[in-house]
Amino acid sequence: MLIALVSAKGAPGVTTSTLAMALTWPRAVVLAECDPRGGDVLAGFAAGRLPADRGLVELQIRGRNNTMANELPSQLVQLPGTSQAQYLLPGIESAQQAGAIDWDQLAGVFRRLHDERQVDVLADCGEVHAQHSPAPILRAADLVVLVARTTMPAVRVAVKTAAALRTDLQNNGMGADRLVALLVSSPHGYSKDEIGKQLDLPVLGEIPWHETAARVLSEGADMRDRYLHSKLVKAASDAGQRAGTWAWQHYSEADAMRRSAQPITNGYPVPTMMGERRGR
Repeated sequence: MLIALVSAKGAPGVTTSTLAMALTWPRAVVLAECDPRGGDVLAGFAAGRLPADRGLVELQIRGRNNTMANELPSQLVQLPGTSQAQYLLPGIESAQQAGAIDWDQLAGVFRRLHDERQVDVLADCGEVHAQHSPAPILRAADLVVLVARTTMPAVRVAVKTAAALRTDLQNNGMGADRLVALLVSSPHGYSKDEIGKQLDLPVLGEIPWHETAARVLSEGADMRDRYLHSKLVKAASDAGQRAGTWAWQHYSEADAMRRSAQPITNGYPVPTMMGERRGR
């Protein structure tokens, strides 16, 4: 399955939410940093503990002539503190590199990853309207999650963005029903139900602000594994479970149409490890 997370504007917590989901994902997963403004996990959560010699740019260089799928495993690193198949595809280092990425080819590689290896992809796609936006990944996704804060200015922008995304996914993607919302709490913000009605979208959940856990996820502050028990990570995990259920239903429907004779399946696949790869 391919799940893409995006924001309408600014930094509402897409990377933090995506990372928290990946760290608690129940199956083999790749957190792919597809933000055209640059990746944050290596310098933030990983705090320099992971190799910086692989990632999206190296994948683009080595994956020419349609060999990107074969090169992908060599460009993954295991997320720190995980014991299962939870990987990171580090993003670009600067926005200047975004124009060199073949987002169309990468979207196809992500879809094949589940078909061939039973590995899910959570793609952090950053801001929707950024230059060199990874729109092909959104259009190929089984689920697109619009992340928004609960303040009035943020909701106002998110409403316009949701409408534009809905139209684009209907015309160029997997369908407008692939679009859902995830909220990040703000002091004195609006309720989940109020915002859901304004966005006219199903809401996966609401991520409560937890400063200490957020610092671990964004800056690599030392909390050992205690941050995994925070309300922030628990809420992200719950939202991830719901996202996985919905995405799997969409994936199954699309797969059934693609294969014609294959019946729709509503259950989860059995997690399959990618095996020992460089960087584990």
